[in-house]
Amino acid sequence: MQKTIPNKYVTAEDISKFIEQNAQQNNGGVNLKEAFDVMRKDSPHIKVGYTKFENLAKEIMTSRGFTLASNKPTPKTPLLPQIPKSSSNSGLNSHANLSRSQTSEFPKQISPPSQDFDPVEPKYNFENIGGLLPQKQQLADLILLPLLHESLFRSAGATPIRGILLHGPSGCGKTVLAEAAAGQFAEHGLTFFKVPATDLLSPSKGNSGQSEGKIRALFRAASSLAPSLIFIDDIDSITSKKKDAASSKLINQLAQCMDQIFTDDEHHVIVLGTTSKVDSIDSSLRRPGRFGREISIGLPDFEQRFAVLNIHAAKLNLDDSVNLEEVAREAEGFVGADIVALVQEASLSAVKRAVDANEETAAVSMDDFMQSVKIVQPTLRREGFTTLPPASFADIGGLESVKKELQMAVVDAIIRPDIFSMYGHRPSSGVIMYGPPGCGKTLLARAIAHEANRAAFISIKGPELLNKYLGESESAIRAVFRRARDSAPSIIFFDELDAICPRRSDDSNNAAASRVVNQLLTEMDGVVDRGRVFVIGATNRLELIDEAMLRPGRLDKKIEVPRPDKNGRIDILSKKVARINNRDEIDVESIAERCEGFSGADLDALTSEAIEAAISESSENEWVKVGNRHYEAALTKLLNSVMHKKKKIEN
Repeated sequence: MQKTIPNKYVTAEDISKFIEQNAQQNNGGVNLKEAFDVMRKDSPHIKVGYTKFENLAKEIMTSRGFTLASNKPTPKTPLLPQIPKSSSNSGLNSHANLSRSQTSEFPKQISPPSQDFDPVEPKYNFENIGGLLPQKQQLADLILLPLLHESLFRSAGATPIRGILLHGPSGCGKTVLAEAAAGQFAEHGLTFFKVPATDLLSPSKGNSGQSEGKIRALFRAASSLAPSLIFIDDIDSITSKKKDAASSKLINQLAQCMDQIFTDDEHHVIVLGTTSKVDSIDSSLRRPGRFGREISIGLPDFEQRFAVLNIHAAKLNLDDSVNLEEVAREAEGFVGADIVALVQEASLSAVKRAVDANEETAAVSMDDFMQSVKIVQPTLRREGFTTLPPASFADIGGLESVKKELQMAVVDAIIRPDIFSMYGHRPSSGVIMYGPPGCGKTLLARAIAHEANRAAFISIKGPELLNKYLGESESAIRAVFRRARDSAPSIIFFDELDAICPRRSDDSNNAAASRVVNQLLTEMDGVVDRGRVFVIGATNRLELIDEAMLRPGRLDKKIEVPRPDKNGRIDILSKKVARINNRDEIDVESIAERCEGFSGADLDALTSEAIEAAISESSENEWVKVGNRHYEAALTKLLNSVMHKKKKIEN
């Protein structure tokens, strides 16, 4: 189905000759319906719906003195059969049982549309979008191949997939990608209809008939200008699993229209929907023959963030200090919209700085970007997921044996899977770290994500997933794993795992906790489906974790994170002391020897106390350097509380 004439979006000049021709035939009067039909027949490459045609035509008629003649429509063969409205007595889920035979019995006469939908010209193409190469290729295969090679599909007996769902977190680029696909393929004759899902809803609450009429009108318009792409943005807002009659009718109508148009070999129409809540879409639409292909867009990795950043920073005046690669590394957990906000915030910072300095020009600096990274809140965090700043194994003092175990169990499994394949061995997909509080379990998890080529890192505190409403906690767990799959390679870190995965019992009062544990086990058992998704749990009390969670195939790799020994304490203190700018020579080894039983967090608190002691002695005339005596004072202050806490934990 190749097009030799590219799509053209209508102007007044395009339709003026058809108005003039019709006026001559009707003695100065213009039959708009006749003129519209002639234009559609003679110039099919001109893309316009009747409403826009009528508005432009009336402007031309006024300027040239033409009058309006009879507008009786010219008889024509319907392009899409009129689909009847659903009966008000039909079951709420009647769409789930809709068959192809039912759709073929629709009446063949089209009534005038209740609302006209005009095509729009896409604003983007694939060059405007950084990254997302796999998703772009999938869209090209699904949309472009059937357009260019229809005969090959027929010879193979293959049926093209015409329903596509794009899903991923808010701000990840679904809407822009959908429009870019239309722009990329417009030269092949693809007409583009862009409709926010809420535009298909009736303004009158309870009047579902208007909504159904809008859906029918949209599909008629797309059929009449085929080949075409219908893009319904945020489709979950009209197709969610609700149990009221109005939403059921609307879903039923959409399903019927898709069934009818997808079996029409003459008019190639593709439906593309976007959603950030794919699991909320009614299951009757998520099946072959309707939305037969689902394409996920996850969190961008470092390369994708860098690509997006390059595109949006290209228009900025950057000074020589800017390193966009470093900015992309720091923007861990940012989606496309977050990166756009980051660029805007950095440019605003540059302008404000220029105003304060009374300068005539402004240039964005590296400091502007670094400050903006701290200001812009990633979408993931706003949606309830935690993204933590990156760390590396080099940042962590001591724990050398633990780091070595984690390197092999998780990092190598992500970045060097070929090693395991060579031995025919499948690495563990789950690790649980256990040990006293403050020993670095969370920091180790962050470092793993960094060492694994900046794998997407989703951090969840156990209590954050618990919800008093029935089913909400289980839904949150499903969302976490779905997000991780979309963002693979990824790491899910469950801190305080014992809060959501305690030992189950037969006690009826523990039913809610059991449901949460069962849901978590179900997700963990999807080890094959998870792909490159790794789960890390952390707990202070390993004995409290449900035994089923620790079986092979789940969190079967147990790694103890103990309090640091003397060498570990020396390493930790050395790293912390090195970060103090104003200091004397400090006897790290002597201090470490006296800190037996201290955790990494305790040593961090010790350094903070020493710095504050030096600050308290300082004045505007003299800034006292941090020295051994400040550490001695801090040690005296903390020793009793640390020992008391240690004893309490041990008991």
